Amino acid sequence: KSFFCVFFSSYEKVFVLVWEETAWPSSLKESQSTGTNNLAKMKYPKVQKYCLMSVRGSYTDFHGDFGGTSVWYHLVKGAKVFWLIPPTEENLSKFVKWTLAGK
Repeated sequence: KSFFCVFFSSYEKVFVLVWEETAWPSSLKESQSTGTNNLAKMKYPKVQKYCLMSVRGSYTDFHGDFGGTSVWYHLVKGAKVFWLIPPTEENLSKFVKWTLAGK
């Protein structure tokens, strides 16, 4: 556990939505005993908690959260604006094209 776990905890219902917790085969989770960054050895995404801090005027670029995670935000100060875009075929195609363009 990290230092921040003492100060922040997620809403329990968030874990109901996390694919890694609800849909990932338990046999794969159980077969991986240690963490690794080697993609060939990864059996499941082990991203369960992380802390994102940002300064005034910053933004997060367009993205899909990794590993099927569901995110819970705790804002200490300020505001965060979310622009949610429906995952239509057209929108997904544009996202892939934008991502691969590397801009």
